[in-house]
Amino acid sequence: MKDKSAVATRYDRWSRFYDIVDTMPPFSHFEKKQRKLAIDMMDLRGGEKVLDVGVGSGYYIPWICKRLSRGTIIGIDISEQMLDRARDRAERDGCGSRAVFRKEDAEKMGFASNTFDAAVTMFALTSIPDWKSTVSEMLRVVKPGGCFIVLDTGRPTKTWMKPFYPFMRFTARTFGYTYIDREIESYIKSHKAIEVKDEARSFGGMAYCLKCLIVK
Repeated sequence: MKDKSAVATRYDRWSRFYDIVDTMPPFSHFEKKQRKLAIDMMDLRGGEKVLDVGVGSGYYIPWICKRLSRGTIIGIDISEQMLDRARDRAERDGCGSRAVFRKEDAEKMGFASNTFDAAVTMFALTSIPDWKSTVSEMLRVVKPGGCFIVLDTGRPTKTWMKPFYPFMRFTARTFGYTYIDREIESYIKSHKAIEVKDEARSFGGMAYCLKCLIVK
């Protein structure tokens, strides 16, 4: 498993090309659909303070800004160059003061407890080295009764996808420092401070989106 500095270096290096690679057809259609679903699941009313863990280049941040007429989205990432791209996009798309970006270690965030009304992490927990610490930090910084959304990939549930899984697991680990065999979903569902209120699956069951209510 790569350490945090290696992950940061990888994303700094890929920052110029990340959107091209990550949003090329046919994958872009699937990914955009899943990200929009995750945003819908937050059920934002307009005045919330939202945390995005692993915001990357932030190409979906304008979608969240449209839901936050009076609120704020704070995007954090370990890659400064990714954050630069996210800032440029947010400014270009008119997000204004509603979008703020900070370099943060997701495993040990610099926010006070109970700071946010909601949080979201999209395809990040499979890349963060100590992902369990990140889940604990999300539980700490989001207010009791608030929600967080986890959109990520894991083991397929559909029979037709299972033969492809070993190759996809190898490719993701080798080229993306991404570990899709992590038991993130089962960990969240068994956590005593988390109640899963809604979920959706796609891509042969490999992609899952969980709406989690904090019951601490």
